[in-house]
Amino acid sequence: MTPLVVFCDDTSGNKSKVWNKFESFCVLLAGLPQEQNTNLKNIHFVCTSNKVPVMEMARPLVEEFKIREDGIIAYDAYLCCKVIAVAPIMCILCDNPMGAEICSHLGANTYMFCRICTTDSRSSHIHVAALRTKSNTLSQVQKIKLATTQREKGKLQTEYGISPEENPFLDLQLDLHRSTPVEVLHTLILGPYKYLLRAKMAKLSTKQCMEVAARVRAFPSSGLLMKVSTDISKYYRSFVGRDFKAFAQIALFVLSPYLTASELEVWLALSKVFKITYCDSFHPANVDQYRAVCQGFVNSIETHLPEWRKKLKIHLLLHLPDDMLMYGPTAAFNTERCESYNSLIRGWNIFGNKQSPSRDIARRFAIQESIRFHFSGSFYKPSDRCGEDLMQLYRSTEVQQYLYGDVSHSDKPIYKQGTLRKLSHERSKLSTVPLSFEDKGMVSLDELGGQFTVLFPQGIFGLNTSGGGQFPVVLRYRWTHTCSVWEGDC
Repeated sequence: MTPLVVFCDDTSGNKSKVWNKFESFCVLLAGLPQEQNTNLKNIHFVCTSNKVPVMEMARPLVEEFKIREDGIIAYDAYLCCKVIAVAPIMCILCDNPMGAEICSHLGANTYMFCRICTTDSRSSHIHVAALRTKSNTLSQVQKIKLATTQREKGKLQTEYGISPEENPFLDLQLDLHRSTPVEVLHTLILGPYKYLLRAKMAKLSTKQCMEVAARVRAFPSSGLLMKVSTDISKYYRSFVGRDFKAFAQIALFVLSPYLTASELEVWLALSKVFKITYCDSFHPANVDQYRAVCQGFVNSIETHLPEWRKKLKIHLLLHLPDDMLMYGPTAAFNTERCESYNSLIRGWNIFGNKQSPSRDIARRFAIQESIRFHFSGSFYKPSDRCGEDLMQLYRSTEVQQYLYGDVSHSDKPIYKQGTLRKLSHERSKLSTVPLSFEDKGMVSLDELGGQFTVLFPQGIFGLNTSGGGQFPVVLRYRWTHTCSVWEGDC
């Protein structure tokens, strides 16, 4: 049995600010060790489109997921026999608007604004109400569809907070309301932290903003895993998730002189929530303590910032301990690792021909998956198994970077292996000179003069080629009679 995690998100296919929306689906293996969760190799592309809505893409996907929930017959290359592979969906990772759509919920703009429970935004305090269930949702959808007038349908939708639109995800075995866990990046970092930071920075004077920037620059950041932006006073409105996450770790130390007593209480409560959400481990015995921490922050919001009482992301923090009890630490169900995968989809689109982007992106990922399947030692027939030399090549840093990192490699001749890139200092002209190879790994540079920097497979060496000559080179792979040459002194 191999449980799967489905990731659904929208991303832009452009590097510019012009939004070119692509809806994408990816899958991950749920049982991987925690240190392997952030590896892009363990995220598998399924489909993407900038024209087809999510629910239309989901129809064929759900059919495939249902087949794998029941089990399929596969061949195990290690046991050398046929096995029954069962791959149920453990959870679906997405942001809050997508989670509401997957759960047939109307979203945050309705009175029943939570997709997990039936709490009412008109209530006098923030609390967790009766949990929604898949059976109740199906019953409510059926009642809305049977309503005879539009007015009656609208009244029922407002009462239930449920959308009657067709939803293929309801055909899966899992309970969608409990299987779309609260996502920390969009709910906490891009929620309360963003609200509080923007509200506080907007109140500071120009002099105080300059002091905050100076305090950030003076703060010792050697123990932080990410860089904290020092231009917070100018660009705090343009911060993205990683900027808020980095600043959240030093916010109390930097902003404490400018916080009132009530504001300090809210920031302290929020820092406690941040601590438990980014812990590396979780024990079920601590769930009550985690619930008390989240409830303490919500109580401070109700006391000091009652105008934020109706914000969905404040309420969703009350469901976070229950999701941690079900799935473990938030690292097991965060979307930050999958958000990084969007850069690969964007890269394949940018360097495509733009005629049929979804097809071209899918083909590129299919080639990538095929290379990974064969070069990692897998096979369809024992006679087709990849050799050890090719497997070693696949594990090299250059191949891994090409497959899972930089997708913008140029095909221009000056970048091809086996050529020399020579730059004239006087005329600033670029010329390409082919290299000839002789036996025993010797490179012949005939009738060339000047200094060149040659990148061999084992390192970079400066050569003086005045008058030509032969230079030894160690070839890393015996079938590759080429060496890479980079530009000379310029």
